[in-house]
Amino acid sequence: MITDFNIRKYLTGLIGGNLPIADLSAFVHYTRSIAETYLLHFRSNVLPLCYQQGISVSDLGIDCIGELFSRDEHDTFYIMNNFVQSLHKPLGDIPDNELFFAYKSFVIRLADAQLARTYAQIDPVGARLHRNIKEAIKNSDGITLREDFRGYMIYGSNNTSDEHIDQSQLNDLERRLLEGTSVFHSTPKILERLSSLLREEYRKGVRLIDIVLILKKYLSSHSVQDSLGNGIETFDNATPVDMKILRQEILRDIQSKILSTYVITGKVNKREAQSLYVILRDIVTGFCDSEIPTDSYYAITNKHLAISKEEYNDEWRVKVEYLAKLAREKLILYFTDKL
Repeated sequence: MITDFNIRKYLTGLIGGNLPIADLSAFVHYTRSIAETYLLHFRSNVLPLCYQQGISVSDLGIDCIGELFSRDEHDTFYIMNNFVQSLHKPLGDIPDNELFFAYKSFVIRLADAQLARTYAQIDPVGARLHRNIKEAIKNSDGITLREDFRGYMIYGSNNTSDEHIDQSQLNDLERRLLEGTSVFHSTPKILERLSSLLREEYRKGVRLIDIVLILKKYLSSHSVQDSLGNGIETFDNATPVDMKILRQEILRDIQSKILSTYVITGKVNKREAQSLYVILRDIVTGFCDSEIPTDSYYAITNKHLAISKEEYNDEWRVKVEYLAKLAREKLILYFTDKL
């Protein structure tokens, strides 16, 4: 992969603003291959969940790297530019192998961040458990949390090895962890029992995601829904600064989705992509200010494109409503649990 693809050439063209669309597509696919390889080898524990939701590895890979190709108001690839500026040598001077490993690390870091957001959207219950357990471990004297190529690992505080509980032992750990019902009174009680088992019995670590999956199996949907709440109807507790930051985050996601779903696949051209973005910018602004009914999407689209209702229904409605749905879900998710 180091010798087969000239990363320097594509980065230079991308930052210089003269990279042909075919080369941009090739660079996106190359970057996605890095993310996909990482997902398959080091984050495979989330893949079954994605398959259940109808998301392929390629879909997840493109979602993970979409943000890298975001543009700012000056139409520049500002994230890629930041990456080049962060290199310890000028782009033209850094050796090929160093550039490859720097770019690979950069892609993986951003993929991890996007993967966390995707996981929270696909499985909010699991994401809530994941977050709560991590927070509780910080206050525990009996167990610690480490991160390595396997993801987050839970160890007894006296464990200095890097061995982990394999699948054959996981069923036994699950049975012993869940004996009785008092364990579910609180997360600290769960972790107290886990701490004892890891320190006194197994003397190995266990993946955090495995503990999350174990607990999900035994929590009733009613109690989980009670703990999660019933969503939100208004954003009264948000400050103007909160809404400004959130609006920018949502628009960055929308921009990435337009690129990955429509531009790269040839479903829209650059001018149409820019129109889609400004339409969604108005819709997202409306979401942040107040509720917008679906039938007003046409009015917003028509303001920018001056098209008939028939043209809107034939060419734009599905795209606009799909992107608006994604924006709305992200907004609700943020206020439901800050995930």
